[in-house]
Amino acid sequence: MKKSLTLFFLLLLSLSLVIPALAQEEIEVGDSVDGEADDEVVEYEIELEEGQEIEISVESDDFDTYLTLLDEDGDEVASDDDGGDDLNSLIIYEVEDDGTYTIEVGAFPNGADADGDFELSVEEVGNSSSGDKDDDDDDRDDDDDAELNYDGDWGRDVECEDGDEIEGGVELTIVQQRSGNQYRVTAIGIDGFDPIVAVTLTGNYDDALCNDDDDEAEDYSADLPTTGDVDDSNDSAQVIFNLNSSNAFENVSVVVGGADGDSGEFVLIVEGMFASSADGAGDPMSLWVTPSLQQAGVDPTAYMFSVPNGFDPFIFLSDGNLDPIIDGNGDEVSCDDAGSICWGDSENLSRSFVSRSDGREVEGENLDAMLTIPIDESFLGINLNFIMTRFGSTEGEYVVAFHMGVEEE
Repeated sequence: MKKSLTLFFLLLLSLSLVIPALAQEEIEVGDSVDGEADDEVVEYEIELEEGQEIEISVESDDFDTYLTLLDEDGDEVASDDDGGDDLNSLIIYEVEDDGTYTIEVGAFPNGADADGDFELSVEEVGNSSSGDKDDDDDDRDDDDDAELNYDGDWGRDVECEDGDEIEGGVELTIVQQRSGNQYRVTAIGIDGFDPIVAVTLTGNYDDALCNDDDDEAEDYSADLPTTGDVDDSNDSAQVIFNLNSSNAFENVSVVVGGADGDSGEFVLIVEGMFASSADGAGDPMSLWVTPSLQQAGVDPTAYMFSVPNGFDPFIFLSDGNLDPIIDGNGDEVSCDDAGSICWGDSENLSRSFVSRSDGREVEGENLDAMLTIPIDESFLGINLNFIMTRFGSTEGEYVVAFHMGVEEE
């Protein structure tokens, strides 16, 4: 069932849904306030004038912050996850209309409930005269914004413990993974692209496990509906990650960039995943939509391949509360069996495969799932939350593959 891109305007709004705040306070430009969230989203009202350029920042040592700015109609006009230092959030916004706006302080992903102390600041960083501007100014602004109208980071920068680095990489966060497990991530370049992959606890981007070319990864290949045959290559990268933490669960970030900052397409394979009744809604994998991802011109596609026979994978896109996204036609953005019971464009995966460890392959089956999300510039700064789960009472091991691209700045 093919959907047009225009339906995603409603989807974009749904991605930012949050539980209503229990309290709402007023704040003014120039203020800095200390706040506390108790398993809630905290809201602040602020009066803004057309032409003001404001900087909104929130910092917390207790949770991974997420900022959202809403206009008088409750429509989102800006949002940010990690635009500030570490896991803190930063919005820079030029006000288009006078009015009472709402600042929402929430937590990753996508403005979920927060828990802990934070500091919120609002400053004016520029002030175009409110009211009419002359035509020359308008023309100059149009020229400046013609290439890309986005104030956030180009992508994720990572410093590797071996001295390598990734600039403006594509980040996939495997949310709340159980400590004590081992995960293997492999990036296979397409059409000569040479990927470098980093794995780290989310927020620790200055000492990551990284790999450029790996001996075992060079035997990996794939054949997927959105890629066709992807040959094995000695440029493929792989990291094996043992999640050892004092916390029971941790967010794990996987960042892929190009060696020497090059652009290209790749398949990212994640091994070590298991779906069971203990997973709740499922295993969330959150893809941060930045220019490095969107400008590559590849709509991200998630694939879920079952390892044991009889296991029925199911993927759905969720909002910040892990509830399914519903599009403008009232359809759930999800996939049970690719090629039949699936939102958007999909094909039966029975002729597809991806490699896995020890020279093995996972061959696709009729029950396996794929989900492609068409993205444009309106998606920049948000997180696409892919929930990997099971249909019915089936359970078992599965392998995830993402087809994506990365574009240098």
